[in-house]
Amino acid sequence: AGLFGRGTSGEGCDAESLELPGAQQQLLDALLDSGTPVVTVLLAGRPYALGRAVAESAAIVQSFFPGEEGTRAIAGVLSGRTNPSGRLPVSVPRGAGAQPSTYLGARLAQASEVSNIDPTPAFGFGHGLSYTTFAWGDLEVGTGQAPTDGEFTLALTVRNTGDRAGTEVVQ
Repeated sequence: AGLFGRGTSGEGCDAESLELPGAQQQLLDALLDSGTPVVTVLLAGRPYALGRAVAESAAIVQSFFPGEEGTRAIAGVLSGRTNPSGRLPVSVPRGAGAQPSTYLGARLAQASEVSNIDPTPAFGFGHGLSYTTFAWGDLEVGTGQAPTDGEFTLALTVRNTGDRAGTEVVQ
């Protein structure tokens, strides 16, 4: 990554492109061309536009600089030993024209006939998959309105409806 000035992410590392750095996209495309199912694993400090890997990868695992135990955690998810429960803290762009993208985007920042660019992300804020399923229900909203400078309370029931133990992130 080359943090701090010479890399692809980190303090002071603006990126002129959303593509994978160096020859990584060419390598990924060659793997996708092989016909063998590919699980794309990213260890990065920011989201990348992944090109055709979004549609053609068997799976994509995004790990934001996971630290010392990161490879063990990723191996657990890939082997099925660990049930993934993380959610994206950012949106993963479909292409460079989709930026900036945020879950708070105004209507003009969404797909429309006004622009020739579709800013819809490949994977939106909060996206995440699991090896089990969950049902959300019994939603209770503490108040009908929330002021912009205040807070409000929600309560709901989350139930594991799958065959495996798992953790759900309500985000």
